[in-house]
Amino acid sequence: MVIAGAPLATLATWIVAGVLAGVIFGQRKPSGFIGDVLFGAVGGLATAWGAREIGLGLALAIPGMSAGIERGVATFLTAFLGALILFATLRLLRR
Repeated sequence: MVIAGAPLATLATWIVAGVLAGVIFGQRKPSGFIGDVLFGAVGGLATAWGAREIGLGLALAIPGMSAGIERGVATFLTAFLGALILFATLRLLRR
């Protein structure tokens, strides 16, 4: 199944990366844990999709790893880093 030009597994990877960023780097105030997780999921999804659309992203070359796994790790890291950037921006705006 393909949604917004990306396979469902790729979308799930983006969301999981964002959720992980929300769990690790969320502030729990004022939005709380659920808000941080949702913000992270949306942030990971949006940034990874945007990076994919404009041709940005990480390229990995890991010896002994298949190309499919390398792409999966790269898309996860892109979404995770994108969500972190959004959290950092949110923290700066809340000051």
